[in-house]
Amino acid sequence: MSFNHKSITDPLYGYVGLSEAEADIVSSPIFQRLHNVRQLGLVHLVFPSASYSRFSHSVGACHNAGRIIDAIRENSTVRIPDSRKQLYRLAALLHDIGHYPLSHATEHAITSHYVGESILDMGGLSPSNSGNGKVGLSHEKVGQIIIENDPDLSKIFEKHGINKKKLLGIFSKKDPDALFGIISSDLDCDRLDYLPRSAHTSGVPYGATDVDFIISKATVDKDGILCFEAKAATAIDHFLVSRFYDYMQVVFHKTVMGLEWSLNFCVTQLLERQEIEISAEDVQRLVERREWANFDDSHIFSKFKKLSESLNNHAGTQVVCDHLRAILYRAPPKLVYEWEALLNKDDEQVKLRSKLIHSKTDEIARALSLDPQRFHIVGRNPFPFSSDFSKPAKELTYGEQARSVSILEKGKKKSVLLSERNECLIGSMSGIRNYAIKVLYLPREGESKEIRDKIRKMFSEI
Repeated sequence: MSFNHKSITDPLYGYVGLSEAEADIVSSPIFQRLHNVRQLGLVHLVFPSASYSRFSHSVGACHNAGRIIDAIRENSTVRIPDSRKQLYRLAALLHDIGHYPLSHATEHAITSHYVGESILDMGGLSPSNSGNGKVGLSHEKVGQIIIENDPDLSKIFEKHGINKKKLLGIFSKKDPDALFGIISSDLDCDRLDYLPRSAHTSGVPYGATDVDFIISKATVDKDGILCFEAKAATAIDHFLVSRFYDYMQVVFHKTVMGLEWSLNFCVTQLLERQEIEISAEDVQRLVERREWANFDDSHIFSKFKKLSESLNNHAGTQVVCDHLRAILYRAPPKLVYEWEALLNKDDEQVKLRSKLIHSKTDEIARALSLDPQRFHIVGRNPFPFSSDFSKPAKELTYGEQARSVSILEKGKKKSVLLSERNECLIGSMSGIRNYAIKVLYLPREGESKEIRDKIRKMFSEI
């Protein structure tokens, strides 16, 4: 099987080869849609060049999946047939196929509006007051629906003899095998593309890590679990710590967080006004009718513009209009208070501080006669890892082992967790969290800066 049937030029990797099946999928309408879905939502309004698409990221993830498998073949005696390599590359290529427009903010709005699945726990349902009993899906579930039901993809799978059931088994992450970490782990093909691509486009240098070296040291231990040779331990440690700082500087940038709040608010408005309907039933219908390909960033923005024109600051709609203005004309909410600390993950101080900030915010809103809807409190725990680095290896399930970051010492047969190596930073960081509480305020159009100054002064009294 050739994985160089066609090639794409990429700024990170140079030429990226595609198999015939992959090339057909990339050319399908439902995959071409990803050209019009930004990977980082509204981050480009803060970092102007960070506007790359989920299309380029998905192709990069596919490329990395293949590179990891090639490295395993080179560094171990395991024989991975091309047919299995193809399934992993396809799972990587399609891993974002179900993403909603404008990244995770839209997904949060949808799964909150409907009786939605938690993004962190795909099996749980949570009640909603406004979804009329319908179900909202995580992007992973939408991806499964697309793989199962999109007419164009089904024809491509049939043409190239792709076993859809086996592909879905890898894609859905429900039945992890020994190489599961290629698709879902802290060193998976997704994250190994995301960090350097975000760094390259945003200009924030934290993602400048040695990904090529890390991938070249991929192997498996005696149990077939994906791991990396000990030579790569320092580079991996650097990569994981860099992800932490990338999140701090890009994803959790104060203006990005403000814009994400406004975006979530505005998408919720569209849902409540039934300007968009995107429950599980709607997704199924759109996919089967080949209409999902039209549900992209520009579609949502056209709805925002239409809503803005129809409201036009009518009585009682000022908050909605100011949120729309925030994302349409880059007039974001402002940071009026923040608290941050490195603490033990079980420290009770965070709960007490959060309670205090909520009480103070209510007090300030009353004192200044401000609409409480103009305040938003963000509590975060920015340790963006899928693994529990504080857990010893003996307590991990097979699935947790498969997605953990493991190191194979020279001459050893069984890998050990990176976090159990004394010289690695990630181990010592596992018991602490960088907690932060931020209060955002949405100014009224034309409002004097003196109001924000008063708010900040009142918060400073804490």
